[in-house]
Amino acid sequence: MPGMDGFETLAKLQRTYPDVRMLMLAGMPLKVEEEKARAAKACGYLPKLIDWERLVAAIRLAAKKGEFIAESFDEVKTGPLSPRETEIVRYISQGKTHEEIGIILGISSETVRSHTKSIQRKLDCTNSASAVTRAFELGILRA
Repeated sequence: MPGMDGFETLAKLQRTYPDVRMLMLAGMPLKVEEEKARAAKACGYLPKLIDWERLVAAIRLAAKKGEFIAESFDEVKTGPLSPRETEIVRYISQGKTHEEIGIILGISSETVRSHTKSIQRKLDCTNSASAVTRAFELGILRA
């Protein structure tokens, strides 16, 4: 989100509309952010990729002032990366360049760049370093 993150937005909206209950949606749900949402008095914290029926049910529960709503982290996938994207982010974590990864995988460096942009978008990151960090946080990569 340009200008402010979701937690800053939540705080601003709560000051302006104190009686409105708000659910937070996350591109890549993290347990630490769920706890932060709870502390910030959001009424729920859910992944953006939640299915429609569960989202509607969460909205209805929030409207009835139910308890804090969160997706079970056991049910959330470790990430939306394809096997090829997971392979590429693993090579990036090893310090390999796009050219080196392309040679290893038998694809062009432009194709690697395209996959890298997709990885960054899916992990809601702006560069390769943050994508690698996020991949480790989500368990997509292991130390």
